[in-house]
Amino acid sequence: MLQRAYLLTLLVLFPLGETGAGTLLINSQDQWRQWTFPQGVLSLAADGSIGLRHFRRDIDAVADAAEFFHLNAKGKEVQGGIRGAGTHIDQAAHILDGAVTTWWQPSQEAPLDDWWVEIDLGRLVQAKKLRLIFPDTEGARPLREFSVFVTEGTPFLTGQDVFRYDRVGGTTQPSRETVIEYDLVTPELGNATGEYLATSDTLEYMSIQYVRVVAHAKSLDAALAAIEVEAIGDNIAPGTIERGGVIRTGRDPRTIANIMDGTAATWWTLTSRGDLDWRDKGDWFEWDLGATFWIDQLTMVEPPPGFATLGVNSYRNQSGFELLTSDGTPIPTEGEERLQSPVDYQLLSFVDNETLSSAGTRNRNFDFRFPARKVRYLFYHHESPVNRSTVFHLFEIFLYGAGHPAEVVMTSNFIDLEGAKSLRRMRWEAETTAETRIEIRTRTGNTLDEEIFYYDKNGREVPKGRWDKLPASQKLPEVTVTKAGADWSAWSSAYKESGEAFRSPTP
Repeated sequence: MLQRAYLLTLLVLFPLGETGAGTLLINSQDQWRQWTFPQGVLSLAADGSIGLRHFRRDIDAVADAAEFFHLNAKGKEVQGGIRGAGTHIDQAAHILDGAVTTWWQPSQEAPLDDWWVEIDLGRLVQAKKLRLIFPDTEGARPLREFSVFVTEGTPFLTGQDVFRYDRVGGTTQPSRETVIEYDLVTPELGNATGEYLATSDTLEYMSIQYVRVVAHAKSLDAALAAIEVEAIGDNIAPGTIERGGVIRTGRDPRTIANIMDGTAATWWTLTSRGDLDWRDKGDWFEWDLGATFWIDQLTMVEPPPGFATLGVNSYRNQSGFELLTSDGTPIPTEGEERLQSPVDYQLLSFVDNETLSSAGTRNRNFDFRFPARKVRYLFYHHESPVNRSTVFHLFEIFLYGAGHPAEVVMTSNFIDLEGAKSLRRMRWEAETTAETRIEIRTRTGNTLDEEIFYYDKNGREVPKGRWDKLPASQKLPEVTVTKAGADWSAWSSAYKESGEAFRSPTP
């Protein structure tokens, strides 16, 4: 079993000057922001210190809903939080603050049909429990009769935010309880087999984005103080592109990024022929996460049975597939043509969703739980039965792992020594745990070159000619990169202790 460890690597670039001497100090947010590093995995504190982000388990998905943004069916950016309320919408935000001393209170004058409120979690989460908290004080009492509905947020009609809701809880008689909880589960009737695959007929969570509370009867002073949604944890998958990662595939590259966008409103469709090998069909994808993480759970979500959304109502499920992971360790590939990047992949699971299943009982949800492993790359390929074509839709892949990223590399901008003739020592101050290591390397040189790169909307590099022909919505802005010239030294060996002699050449 691997022992968890965390590594922060700092790569420092010094264009050399010719005069003077002095000290270069890096100790502010503004200085660190000029460095290149994966977004979303570091925290830059106001005092100039830096730290690794902590990815959590057992989160309240309501508490940080406002930190997430997504596009609605009209293509408009929407912030998580209150989606709507039939009455007193100005009070609705009180149910997000986690306090029992503030609340949303429907108007007694409003018709019963307006006694509802809805939360947008800002992204798709896998929720284990939903909790309603009511006030019980003069002028504010619990809602007496109500139902709770949730949805994953897949639109029924193209261009409209119209969803199918499932009732997951509510009252059967008038209630005076101040805290009511509902366990959320997903029936899984399939019989798929595979390494680390959960095989229970009920998964103890549900994929949701919206929560709606609807009153069935008016009651005096009725109010709702808070809604809490206990979810599995922080999903590492969204943010891949922002971290500098990329996902590429042999089939439908325009939609492959939908499996990591944090919403069930989009998906990746794979239409697979049974008379060809997966390599020839393009039934694969490779995913670079943009940083290395300790991951111990991976889930995959397909549409539920009988789902009637336009474009998702005629399909089979995956017949089988293979999942592999890599921490990015390079391997030699001389003279070998590969679909995979030249890194060492290890099998995570080979899933058979065919042998013990019939067309109506194949798995639609896959939950892999395994000893934590360092993951930078994921490789997937589908396996179709011979002479059978398959069409399936994959909504989302969730990646979980409590703790800090396994490894983060920060590369400085080209730091002008501003006339300093030489650097003699490398010093730093750090507070780390026993599992965390800081590694610093340097290189120096005189000349700088520039190179321009072009990417499609999924972060995949493309030739300039193809980039020029893509519509603006299908490409990212061009990126100009300043590069070290031919006279630069190689990276130094790692500095092991603060105060060591500077290891790169100086005038």
